[in-house]
Amino acid sequence: STAPSRPSTAQRRGRPDSARGAATHAGYNGSNHMTHASTRRPAELMAETLRVLEAHGVVHGQQSPFVVRCEKQGIELEAEVAAIDSTQSRFVVRFQLTRGDVWVYKELCNRLLPAVRL
Repeated sequence: STAPSRPSTAQRRGRPDSARGAATHAGYNGSNHMTHASTRRPAELMAETLRVLEAHGVVHGQQSPFVVRCEKQGIELEAEVAAIDSTQSRFVVRFQLTRGDVWVYKELCNRLLPAVRL
């Protein structure tokens, strides 16, 4: 299978104004991506994502300000905060499976995503 396309660097590094809001979407979209959307600032979303990863015992290393590589239960995944619209007012916390069993990944994400306070 082919890997899904990644957002551009500009999308991953988008900076919103001070708009904040609640989650607008969460869930499994049928690919190896699971997402949570918000209007919170990217730095806040990444800090919250790191808190959740630590709380769930997920081994992780930050690759850039908005990308983290993770490992748990024999799977590897990437957590990323990215802009999801051209106005850069909405952002997504996206988990992507990079290696391992999709069902283990899905179960882990079903525990992680609801714990992220948006």
